[in-house]
Amino acid sequence: MNMTLAGLTPREEIAMGMLVGKTLPGWQCNAVAAGRNAPLPPSDLYVVDLAGSGWARWTQAAQSELLKALGGVPAVLVVPAFDQSWLAFDERQADKQPLVFLHKPYGTEEMQAALQGAAQAQARRAASVAVPVPVPVPVPVPVKLPLKPPASAQESGPVEQAAYVLSALPVVTSPSIPEPAAALEAGGTMTTEQFQAWLDALPPTESPLFLRKLGTMLALHQAFEVRLSVVNRLICDPADQWAASNAPASTLVRLSHSDALAVAIEMDVIDGDALRRAQRLDLSSEPLGPFLWRLVQSQPGK
Repeated sequence: MNMTLAGLTPREEIAMGMLVGKTLPGWQCNAVAAGRNAPLPPSDLYVVDLAGSGWARWTQAAQSELLKALGGVPAVLVVPAFDQSWLAFDERQADKQPLVFLHKPYGTEEMQAALQGAAQAQARRAASVAVPVPVPVPVPVPVKLPLKPPASAQESGPVEQAAYVLSALPVVTSPSIPEPAAALEAGGTMTTEQFQAWLDALPPTESPLFLRKLGTMLALHQAFEVRLSVVNRLICDPADQWAASNAPASTLVRLSHSDALAVAIEMDVIDGDALRRAQRLDLSSEPLGPFLWRLVQSQPGK
């Protein structure tokens, strides 16, 4: 994996080189001076400090220039501390380009998780090119998977702020995945792949921002937390197939119906035991499949 750093300070470049050398074997890390008009060299992955590259605050022009500079390559975008302007990023213009936004200040673990998330998106994107066109198959009988039991009574520390992703990741379509409509008829459950396929089939004007953000995080196959409000939380673990929340169903419905409300919602990868985190927050858990099915069913026209 060839990674290019742009707009970072010399100290940050040294730290990134050490991080890559210790934790990401086989990766190559190169640094370039960057500015709004400076072209980026060809690379598999970019790490761009937005302030250091001349895009400290979001504007429509800044977004267009940034996407043009990235040229469709996955990237980790480092956002200035306390800046909220990039929450206005319009992901529809990214054309499913995998972008991971990481706020300063961040730690080694947060950056490593962001790099791995972007790299996984790049791998899925490359694999999707060679995937054959799916053929119809019988719909399997849904099976509710049990949640994993609590690992230990010992409490872990608070969840660190990690990277959040604001653009949809590509989905590798498999012949074994039934059509989303068939999943809805199968009895109230759907897989994450079916959820993504349903989102991808929607016209851009009918694709809810909150559900696109949710689909993006599910595609990472890592547990993540959604801060719905000051008190309401949602935790999803696509690997172990469960979801937990203390939010009323009406809150999730409102978010999935209003892009204006959803634009400020942050979704963070959980660096630790997600189930223990859900238990500490006293969240009610359930299998992920029925949860996704209800979100789809709540959409207008369903």
